[in-house]
Amino acid sequence: MEAPPITENLRFGADYKTREIATTFDFSDFGGISRAAEQCSGVGACRKKLTGTMCPSYMATRDEADSTRGRANALRLAISGQLGADGLTDRELLPLFDLCLECKACKSECPTGVDMARLKSEFLHQYQRRYGSSLRSRLLADVERIARLASRFATLANWVAGNVLVRFMNEKAFGIDRRRLPPRFARETFLDWWSKYQPSQQNWWASLCSGSRPSSWYSTVSYTSSVLKPYDFLSASFAFVFIPSTLPLESSPLAANQFNSSSR
Repeated sequence: MEAPPITENLRFGADYKTREIATTFDFSDFGGISRAAEQCSGVGACRKKLTGTMCPSYMATRDEADSTRGRANALRLAISGQLGADGLTDRELLPLFDLCLECKACKSECPTGVDMARLKSEFLHQYQRRYGSSLRSRLLADVERIARLASRFATLANWVAGNVLVRFMNEKAFGIDRRRLPPRFARETFLDWWSKYQPSQQNWWASLCSGSRPSSWYSTVSYTSSVLKPYDFLSASFAFVFIPSTLPLESSPLAANQFNSSSR
């Protein structure tokens, strides 16, 4: 067998250079975003099909491009300039990251700890800063403010959001599947309900926070019951449960849609 020389087809050849670029996210734990992408050793643990969580998009498509390894290699090639002058904002990277769920399974299951969720967020931030953000991204990033407004006109908002024609237009304009029913909003929010409650006795204080989706506080989706479970436990211990009367806009939708400056 005439195999090629051992010096051919190297990931890091003699001409390879690690380029450092300015980032919004902190990659100092890897030594920079370039080395974060180079963290992939190519063992292919992300190509598992029957066990673990990593990588859910590969399990669905069985396409190397949709694996953590495929994305890391593409990102490394782009940053190092091997895919063209665009680097991290190369348009060819967008479909590669499209199916990444940012579930962070790779961070815990990858043998070398590749953090693809953070890499994707940085890529999309750089990409949108250069080419602009889509209407869909702007809508989803502002979902918290929309939820607050919708709760004031809950009856009208529920009718509009559930209308077949509106759902059809949402699918065409924003890519939101028409079969997906939106959450129903309540005129009396959870915070409104909570403000009427006065505890009878207390021995100590406890703060009950909303978690990562405050827009649920404006919805009728059994969120109240999920909040009351820890509340019942705390109140049984004679605790005064404190919930802020006003909440800042949630930053998770902003960060998820790469409006990172606004989410800080």
